[in-house]
Amino acid sequence: MMHEQSQDHPDSVHERRLIAAALRDSAEVEASQDAALPSGDSIGNYSVVRELGRGGMGVVYEARQENPRRAVALKMIRGGALADSHRVRLFEREVQTLARLRHPAIAAIYEAGRTTMGRHFFVMELVRGVPLSDYARLNLLSLRDKLQLFCRVCDAVHYAHQRGVIHRDLKPGNILVDVEGNPKILDFGLARIGEADGPVGTATMEVGKILGTLPYMSPEQARVTPEDSALAIDVRTDVYSLGVMLYELLTRQLPYDVRKAMPHEALRIICEELPVPPRMISRALGGDLQTIILKALEKDAGRRYGSVSELADDIRRYLTNQPIRARPPSAAYLCSKWVMRHRATAGFVLLVVAVTVAFAALFWQQAVEFGEAQRRIEEAAEPSAETVQLALSARLRQQADMLEQEVALPLMDKGMYEEALLVLGKCQESRQSVGRLRDWRSERTAGLQGLCLARLGDFETAEPLIVESYQRLRELQGVNNSETIEALERVTELYRLWGRPEEARQWRQRHTAGP
Repeated sequence: MMHEQSQDHPDSVHERRLIAAALRDSAEVEASQDAALPSGDSIGNYSVVRELGRGGMGVVYEARQENPRRAVALKMIRGGALADSHRVRLFEREVQTLARLRHPAIAAIYEAGRTTMGRHFFVMELVRGVPLSDYARLNLLSLRDKLQLFCRVCDAVHYAHQRGVIHRDLKPGNILVDVEGNPKILDFGLARIGEADGPVGTATMEVGKILGTLPYMSPEQARVTPEDSALAIDVRTDVYSLGVMLYELLTRQLPYDVRKAMPHEALRIICEELPVPPRMISRALGGDLQTIILKALEKDAGRRYGSVSELADDIRRYLTNQPIRARPPSAAYLCSKWVMRHRATAGFVLLVVAVTVAFAALFWQQAVEFGEAQRRIEEAAEPSAETVQLALSARLRQQADMLEQEVALPLMDKGMYEEALLVLGKCQESRQSVGRLRDWRSERTAGLQGLCLARLGDFETAEPLIVESYQRLRELQGVNNSETIEALERVTELYRLWGRPEEARQWRQRHTAGP
């Protein structure tokens, strides 16, 4: 059987070369149109001074207007006359958006049009400032000053929402603060205007990528399918982005860093992972302030603030020592979310809880029996009261030791420090219920409690527990006892986790030097 040999027809090869050449020429023309305009080049009544920056849709220049004479920002569409219809539509929508808005904290538009070469452009207020987070850092703003500045940004975003405009790309780089401390919101290129845009999901799929900036993107924006996102994006999307900005403004870090993650992993983190509670970073951010931040960052839009004005109102209530309207999520809600995220270990945790409850019930029963026995002994004035008390105390200690060894320590080995902390607390309560002074067992338990807190990031609470535990064990057991040595390891681990290695070294030297 003869096999046909596949060969390109000369005509088809020639056609492909022509098409490739045409595409190359088109790309070169578009690149040439995107080349920076030289200083002094004129566009209508405007003279270019310098390029300020460029993004996916346009290039922004500082320009000088002749009449009236003033400095302005001039934004030109990328691609020039070859810009695709989608880019033109987004560019024109930004013009329509800015034309709707007249607010002191939103950069104003002056004029829009096309050059003689067919390039779309618009002219707007020139804002000389630095991004919001940089301004706070460079000017060493206090917590109160940061919150007051943030409320002014919220007021401007709420004003836009009242006029049907959802920004959809709020981030510190799009909010500049001038030397006088006045914020200005920029870049409404991804804004949604009421229902005029149609389904948001459709617009997302047209360009084949997600609209927005990943670290500040809400979970509903991260879902790219039309059925997930078309109806979900509303003013609460901007609330979420503001929540990320507020978290970063107060902690100097993002709630979750997705900048180096692969796209699919970044989207999973945005949709599923919970942020580190702000009080774990700074105790000043606990209480009502933490509640406000975490409510703005809720994954479920229905549990977020319903509007930016509600978010700003709670911040102002916090600043004036009034009760906030937000409430921390219930224990049942947090438990359900934890079970959903950790189904594999949920069964084990439930078992631990059941064991803890059983031991607690047993301890309570024994405490009642102990009290009753002591009462009968006192009434009878029998000399064996101390013997009974010692026997019951030994039994309570034995059961506390078993709970610590068989439940708390395995939990710590699995990294489940909050659960271990709960069990250790029960152990400590049972030992203290004996009514005697704390012995070496109680001191060891206190040190383990401190270690759990240190691994959870609460170093200030952990330090006295771990340090005092070591000092007491050294007094009770001696410097070379195994319990004392383990307590010293807990001290050094505390300072290592805390980022204070020199103090860890000093503690080791002090230990080897003796009393």
